[in-house]
Amino acid sequence: MTVKVTISLPDELADFADKLAAEAGRPRSQIIAALIEERRLRELRERLAEGYRYYAEENRRFAEAALPLAAEIWDEYDWDFEDDEALKTVSRDDAARG
Repeated sequence: MTVKVTISLPDELADFADKLAAEAGRPRSQIIAALIEERRLRELRERLAEGYRYYAEENRRFAEAALPLAAEIWDEYDWDFEDDEALKTVSRDDAARG
């Protein structure tokens, strides 16, 4: 859906938008819409990155808290990694990467 919007721009910005539109061979409204979309996506990426950083820190704290507990029970299990195909595959992939 497209909404028609009327905006007022300073002459300098209108001239610049016209220049970009002429270079791209597209209407001025598409150029302005693309610039707004670019800004929207940049803000979205910044928010996502902030969320990833937050959860990375939260996951690190959880791992640090869980590590002593895991260490307490580690020896209670028979860890036979020689028979674990998934681990062998990971090990081969790591070796191939060098």
